[in-house]
Amino acid sequence: MENKATLTYSFSESGDENLFLTLSTRLCDTLSNQTVEWRQTYGRASHQFQLKVKILPLATALLERTDLVTRPYFHIFWTDCNDLDQYRSTIRTEISSWVNTLKNYKDTEWMIVVVAGDILSRLTKAKLPIPRMSIPDKVKSDFCSKNPERLHILHDPTKETTKSTESWTALGLKVANQTVRCMEVVVSKYEERVRAERERRNEKSWDFCSYLILQEELAFMYEMLGMFSPALVQYDELDAMFTQYVLNANAGDIAHWLSRFSEPIKHWHSMLLWKRIDGDARRSILEGQASIIDIRNYLFTRLCHLLFETGKLTEITQRMHIFLHSLSTEIAILEITVPSGAIDCWVFMCCLELVGALCRKSQLQNETDNTATDNPCFDMSNEQLVLENASLWNIARLKLYSLGELCGLMPGIVTTSAHLQIVVDLLAGMGEGEERGDVATSPALVLREALSSKNNFQKQYFELSELAMGTFKHMGHFRAVRCIGNDMAEFYLKLGEPAQAENYLIDTVRMYEADGWPLLLAKANKMLARCYKKMINIRKYLRLCYSLMCDEMISQEERIFYCDEFKSLSTDLGDDTLALNIHPLASVTSIQFIPAETSLRLNSNHHIVVTINSNAPKPMTFQSLQISLDHLGPDDGIEPHNIPDVISLSSFFSRTSEDEADVKSLLSRNFSHNSSAYNSLQPFRRHKRYASTTSSREFMSNQPAEINDEGRIDLIHFQHSKPSKFPASISLHAQRDLQDGALAWAGITCRHANDLLRRQDSSQSQVDKHRSTMSVTMETYECCLTTRQVTLNPGMNRVKLNAKTDLEGYFTLQQLRMSLHKTSFVLPRIYPLVSYQVSYLQPKVFMDHNEDLISGIVQHINIAVNKGDYVNPDQESNSTLSFKTPPSVRLLCVTKCSVATPDEDVSEIEKPSLVTSSDETSINLPSTSLHATVLLKIACLCLTTPYVQKLDVRKRHRRTHSAPPATFSRSPKSAQTQTHC
Repeated sequence: MENKATLTYSFSESGDENLFLTLSTRLCDTLSNQTVEWRQTYGRASHQFQLKVKILPLATALLERTDLVTRPYFHIFWTDCNDLDQYRSTIRTEISSWVNTLKNYKDTEWMIVVVAGDILSRLTKAKLPIPRMSIPDKVKSDFCSKNPERLHILHDPTKETTKSTESWTALGLKVANQTVRCMEVVVSKYEERVRAERERRNEKSWDFCSYLILQEELAFMYEMLGMFSPALVQYDELDAMFTQYVLNANAGDIAHWLSRFSEPIKHWHSMLLWKRIDGDARRSILEGQASIIDIRNYLFTRLCHLLFETGKLTEITQRMHIFLHSLSTEIAILEITVPSGAIDCWVFMCCLELVGALCRKSQLQNETDNTATDNPCFDMSNEQLVLENASLWNIARLKLYSLGELCGLMPGIVTTSAHLQIVVDLLAGMGEGEERGDVATSPALVLREALSSKNNFQKQYFELSELAMGTFKHMGHFRAVRCIGNDMAEFYLKLGEPAQAENYLIDTVRMYEADGWPLLLAKANKMLARCYKKMINIRKYLRLCYSLMCDEMISQEERIFYCDEFKSLSTDLGDDTLALNIHPLASVTSIQFIPAETSLRLNSNHHIVVTINSNAPKPMTFQSLQISLDHLGPDDGIEPHNIPDVISLSSFFSRTSEDEADVKSLLSRNFSHNSSAYNSLQPFRRHKRYASTTSSREFMSNQPAEINDEGRIDLIHFQHSKPSKFPASISLHAQRDLQDGALAWAGITCRHANDLLRRQDSSQSQVDKHRSTMSVTMETYECCLTTRQVTLNPGMNRVKLNAKTDLEGYFTLQQLRMSLHKTSFVLPRIYPLVSYQVSYLQPKVFMDHNEDLISGIVQHINIAVNKGDYVNPDQESNSTLSFKTPPSVRLLCVTKCSVATPDEDVSEIEKPSLVTSSDETSINLPSTSLHATVLLKIACLCLTTPYVQKLDVRKRHRRTHSAPPATFSRSPKSAQTQTHC
């Protein structure tokens, strides 16, 4: 029932009682529409409010009341006497007795109303002498001589005349103002009493419960007047005072009255928001038997009621979190003994109680108030209010889950007698759920039903989870949805339904991956791996094991466990194979050519060393390590970036003697830089960069690598780090005034702010970018480098492979693969471009001599022989150079023989002898290294009739056109290679 300010009325016994009752009722309605001003002391702001009153007949019981709410504040005496004799005989005595009664109870605010009108006239004669003094004057002289405002003449209130209306309006204003002034005086005195009692708080006789009841009277008074903000202040002060005493107790200063709250808690009733005042809790506080839960429940219930009246629903939900947390903390500080699960029960019931109260308030407001749309505070579509409701459902869900574990209601737990005893004790402490009529079922009954069986527990848990998830999802708070889904997935795993848990866990993993929480991501991956293991999904389980065994966020023992799991299950894929990205297991840091050159010769012995940094928790042995090659043969087209760079070489010789001038002339003409023969003889020394207009990744993939002097090429790793929404660095800047040291300005700077503030819906998802690097496209590995039984230890490892040199052409290293049973760890692409050339240079013979041979004169011919890549299969014999000359030309002897190496070093060696047969002449060439050039100076003689013999290697002379060509072979009888002179 709503409280109103109390006014009393009395009337003369000889008057018209029905008229006085009618006037009292009309006055009550008139005062309820009056807007008055409440003036506060100590310079506090005044308040405007509508005075709501009730007028009751004067009774001794009312006068004996001393509380602020029910005590009468103003008294009215009605009289309609117009006969002076009657006044003297009876009316004055009645008024005097009435005034004395009020004075005995120290009520000084009263008023006498004289009703004047024809209807009240009791004259029996037509004409009477007019008295010298009227009834109002007599009443004024007898009772209101010092305070004339206590007398009011009401003119003919039954008629709608101007004088009657003015007198009635004046009566209403006068009663309202005097009533408010009286209440101001009473409240001011009461506040002084409260302050005096507060100052006694350090005395041993002081008690908080008594003080609470005392100060609460002020809150009741302000609430009765409709001043809800001052009423809230009173409860906030009480709450803060109690909290401060608890904090002082934590510091060692324990108040004597606080020890009473340290007794074990036997009851944990929920707060009751469907009542304006919890009578049972207030009674226990008055009797000094309240526990800390009763105190907190009562204070917060009153706060919620006042906040409901002001429409501040969101503030209620915000205070609710502090309220729930503070009680648990205070119980721990005061070391109060509480049965296990009691606080969880209390929190669960409080959350459901508040959610139900919010929904009821919103529905009632929308049904009864047509202007509900103008007050968004009561609109449940308010975003903040809906989110707070979802948060309360989530808290209730967590507490129910904790109770399920405690009472043996979780899946996989066998309920024992000890669990049943815990349930009985908890239900006894909650009390009986009150029947609320048309109000929703009480939270106590809901919790009783949930703890009654496992099926009811699961039903209630899923219902709360769905309510919270659906609300969060509707409001766009997907992270909260994922967290609840993670808990539901864990519940489904315990329930033995891993298929139901899979989607929840996948969403959780994606969220942690996108937000950059590595530790939480590792925990979610472990749970997802457990889910796949129960589903017997070997492929997905292997992927999770692979990720976890390389995850540094988990312990070393766990990493080893998942590594062993991967090894043992990698053979259970049946006919299928599993290709995984080599990251994060290992990273290929460099590739080294031994010897340090990328121009190789056919069938030569070269090695490629791959440096691998292993992140495995233990040594791992792979059946094979392969590198796929892209082979471009001599008959295939050559891309521009595969053309070997030209290395400048002026000549094979650095000497300038006259004997070598002819040889240098020979080499400069036949091995010039512009000739194709020279290019084919030069080694493939290094890779060359070319400009590109493509993207950075394509550019790097198409660029040849830079090889150092040791033959090593450092690789580039394209790894998308896990995205994080937190900036790398935030700097704080501030400047103070030089004179007084005051802060002049302050600010922050953030590097890469554009990346931090980039809209997520207008850019590619970071998760998609990260997952794109995990996709693997396998090469055919028809042409590849292979090594068997490779063991990688944690850390750096060097693996040697034999270079493929059995085919001519260009070989580009494309992809690396390590095989373990039926799984492959693949480096999808090797960046930058790493390639080498395998070539075979044919032997070349060049001759230099004068175009004219003069008969009968000994002349010299210069011969240059480059063996190229030719290797004599018969190591015991030397290679032989054979000549077929015309019958008129005879080769006499070798006058000089020297060898020029590719490094331009020329050394003279022993001259070989000529072996002449019937149709050809041969020379045994000395043993030299590959690509060395043998320089021969041979004397010859022309025996025919003297004339000029022209020899030209560029234009065939008619006389020499039919001459057989010179041949180069390992023996005079078997020519292996022939070249036209």
